[in-house]
Amino acid sequence: MSFSPKLHNPDTYPTRFLVTRDPFSRLLSAYLDKFYLVDFWASESKRMVNKRPANWTACGSDFLRVHFEKMASRFDRQNNGSATQNETRCGKYVTFFEFVRDGFARKEPHWMPIHEICNPCLLNVTHVARMESFTEDARVILAKMGMEHILEDSDHDQQVDDDIQTIIDYNFNRTHATELATFFEKCVTPTELAFRLWHNFRWRGYVDPDVSYVIPDFTLESRVKEDLIVQIARARQSGLSNPARMKQAKEEFRDKAFQTIPKELFQKLTRKYSFDFKLFGYEDVRDRLFHSLFQLEGSDMV
Repeated sequence: MSFSPKLHNPDTYPTRFLVTRDPFSRLLSAYLDKFYLVDFWASESKRMVNKRPANWTACGSDFLRVHFEKMASRFDRQNNGSATQNETRCGKYVTFFEFVRDGFARKEPHWMPIHEICNPCLLNVTHVARMESFTEDARVILAKMGMEHILEDSDHDQQVDDDIQTIIDYNFNRTHATELATFFEKCVTPTELAFRLWHNFRWRGYVDPDVSYVIPDFTLESRVKEDLIVQIARARQSGLSNPARMKQAKEEFRDKAFQTIPKELFQKLTRKYSFDFKLFGYEDVRDRLFHSLFQLEGSDMV
């Protein structure tokens, strides 16, 4: 249902809330969920790959390109172990830099500025929750609505465990979608998908980054998935004993990903999300990342 000032008035809905997130985290999350994993391979990823000029060559200094080449040597032997050979057919080796550069103008809800998706002024929101403090913010909003009991048994670690299982199930099921089954059969094996899921969780700070994924000898999908879940559970338990190390690995990946973005493109990003940074209190996040990447004064940012 689209927004209607008459229907969605303050008298009918006195409590109105909006959930926001650091724009940089949203971008990185969209990349990991939709491009590093399989969701957008048959659509946005292939579109980006097919836009490359005829004389395009991979940038060897991009750490994700290096990662993809190593991955291809393991899983794309039918293509002589080169990540570039399987690009146009599957679109599965799009780097974060390419995603930011080529997805910039796309009106895609997963990475559009939040104020364009849900204008807080138009909706006259009463509360703004942030993903970074979601549980605390949700308690305030629910208390306002007399529903604070919903979060009485809230457990962050359990929420992460549930998120991990949901992502695993979704991606394995996605490869069997009726209209895409043939595409995925040619483009990804269960073992490669498990390998990508492992790195996705590692880069998100969900598992112990010092534990490596052991690629199984078997290839049957059900066994690969079951084995992945067991390995993830062990790495998760190991990581929970040292959460600071998981957080460090997450931040290191974020920094490495954004280091592949040239200054000019980074400045375009800050302009694109400028209202989100200002409206929702993320200017400090923007400034810290900019300074760490380019070591310049804030006045040089835009």
